[in-house]
Amino acid sequence: MTGGRFFARGDLVVFALAFGIRILHVHFVERADPWADAPIIDEAAYDRAAQRIASGEWIGKEVFFQDPLYPYALGAIYAVFGRSFLLVRILQAALDAAAAAVIGALARRLGGRMAGAVSGALAALYAPFLYFVGQLDKATFAVAASAGFLAAWTRAREGESRGRWFGAGVALGTACLLRGNFLAFVPVVPALLFLERRRGALDPALSFASGLLALLLPVAARNAVVGGEFVLTTAQAGTNFYVGNSSGNPLGVSASLPFVRTVPEHEADDWRREAERRSGRALTRGEVSRFWTGEALAEMAQAPAEALRRLARKGAIALGDYEVPDNHSFEYARSFSPALRSPITFAVAVGLGGAGLLVQARGGPFRPTLLFFLVYLGTLVATVTSDRIRAPLAVPLLVASGTFFPWLAQASRRRRVLGLVAAAALLLQALLPAFPSEQVENKRFQARLAHARLLAREGKVDEAERLARSILGRYRNDPNVSLLLAEIERHRGMGARSPAEAAERFGEAERIVRERVLPFAQRTADRTLRHKVDLALGWLALLQGRNEEAVARFTEALAFDPDEADTANTLANALLSLGRFEEAERVLERAVRSSPSQWLLWNTLGVARLKRGDREGAAAAARRVERLGARPSGPLRALLGSG
Repeated sequence: MTGGRFFARGDLVVFALAFGIRILHVHFVERADPWADAPIIDEAAYDRAAQRIASGEWIGKEVFFQDPLYPYALGAIYAVFGRSFLLVRILQAALDAAAAAVIGALARRLGGRMAGAVSGALAALYAPFLYFVGQLDKATFAVAASAGFLAAWTRAREGESRGRWFGAGVALGTACLLRGNFLAFVPVVPALLFLERRRGALDPALSFASGLLALLLPVAARNAVVGGEFVLTTAQAGTNFYVGNSSGNPLGVSASLPFVRTVPEHEADDWRREAERRSGRALTRGEVSRFWTGEALAEMAQAPAEALRRLARKGAIALGDYEVPDNHSFEYARSFSPALRSPITFAVAVGLGGAGLLVQARGGPFRPTLLFFLVYLGTLVATVTSDRIRAPLAVPLLVASGTFFPWLAQASRRRRVLGLVAAAALLLQALLPAFPSEQVENKRFQARLAHARLLAREGKVDEAERLARSILGRYRNDPNVSLLLAEIERHRGMGARSPAEAAERFGEAERIVRERVLPFAQRTADRTLRHKVDLALGWLALLQGRNEEAVARFTEALAFDPDEADTANTLANALLSLGRFEEAERVLERAVRSSPSQWLLWNTLGVARLKRGDREGAAAAARRVERLGARPSGPLRALLGSG
């Protein structure tokens, strides 16, 4: 291990290279990615949480269920610079480029100049890191925290500095607030200290614990104040363990369950509701987490052989090259961003990095890197895996990848051959299809379907229909495909040249939903699908003048996802058309609390207040629209002009 300064001039080169490539990817995302301005699922939840935080709602009302640091960081960005997805992506590009520089610097510290150059270049070109930069997701922050923690842990072991051990604790605490998997390292770091130093371990262990608790105790205190129970970071561990080990999830990857809405803000309530139904008693958030841990263990005990196969399957998937989609698909995103076609993928990282760890496992300086890899991999096998959850696993592999080359240069011929064989075997293992081919095809279908539905919602009906044709042959009977076809018919009706053609299109859309989708949703009790049915039938009722029915449908849809701004706005407009001004205002006031940066909600709220005779309240809403950079509608502009 080399001493001296951690960073060198070459790390600036790595940063510049990495940042340039990431900015290129951001350009492609902004230009061609269909979801660039349409965040979904977790992205949408982070965006809504950040808007609330930026508007002053800092404390919240419940024990954290999702890891809190990313939405707070996003909220701080919104508060200072405004709600700009482009700015967030640029800042994430800079953060990820800094992580690449840290990876290169750590590799140089462990293996010399060549190691640093190789690891830095690999990290700069590593395609999955680029991919997450373009998303409104915590994966980039988690990668940066991983690199920071591993570097801080490695440096702290070089001497007796209390400050370095305190810094290592702070770095781990930061990582824990981004992804709960890192809590597994809390006992590992002091355990290694005591194994290596015995009596001399107490002082650095206390410094490490001080840094860690400086980050975690305020969060635990906040949870205790708002939730009335001690929860160190989040109350999600048990539910994650259940998802990854449930008998209904044979692959152990991220999956939705029928009783849980695909709306992150409401997942905790759904898990609690089902836990209370099964247990027959009221439960706190912490008790819910423990309940689902027990449920998972019970299911594993009933079929231990299958449980072991599932664990082995998760390990193979976690070490495979395929990036298992979660909110988005890495494979699909490659068609929009040429930057993602970099040949440096997980297979390269696991081939070179795995071999580097194997051949240098006995080296004391490599213990943190090796332990990071093993412990984090263990959390994936024990709980659940997906592309964004796995992202931090690449950090130790990329560090070790660079050190493998100087080791090869110095090794004897026999050891060199063994090292190369190990690298080739690991590379081959990663390239083997651990994720079933039929599931890969299903993920492709889901990505194309989501894209087609987005195009239909945006009114790009011809594009949506062309994309729909590519999936009709194999998936014609899928209820979500039927919903897509109905949505296309609805938009065709909205653009029809005559009332007769519009009526025909709307009628066909309604027939598809009622005959092909609604029975399936009722039979399977799929809440998410029923929500989509309510939205589809609500729109069709609204377009055909059946406003009372539209209100009923949109009310049901909003009950499923109370934070969905478009649904709230549409329901409010339906209520306004019926003269139910106060109800519309209540719907909109709740919606703007959840999404205070959505100017359209404020505009409709202004209209509702104006119709109710509240000119002062309407003017205040109109001024809010202007502050958000939009133009109020005609009646509100006239009101501001008269004032």
